[in-house]
Amino acid sequence: MDSIREVSLAGGASERVVFSVSRTTAGAYSMNVNGLLGTLTVNAPPAPAPAPPAQVNWALLMGIIGGIIAAAAMVSMLVFMALMRRRGAGQGG
Repeated sequence: MDSIREVSLAGGASERVVFSVSRTTAGAYSMNVNGLLGTLTVNAPPAPAPAPPAQVNWALLMGIIGGIIAAAAMVSMLVFMALMRRRGAGQGG
């Protein structure tokens, strides 16, 4: 029994009586108010929504791949030019 309050009234009179009840555990709780039975139901909190799947940033990914291809092409061109210079210098002498 959590709380009791006794109220005496004259015949035909009425008074509002309020009880605050706090329950943190899910389940059904029985109540009895002067022989009137009731049930208080506490529901478990809902499960959190699942996280959305990760999104792929295609623009960033394509930019990185394009940058790598451009850098590889530049390095290849520089190596090719250096080799051609060596061959040209070797033939002239």
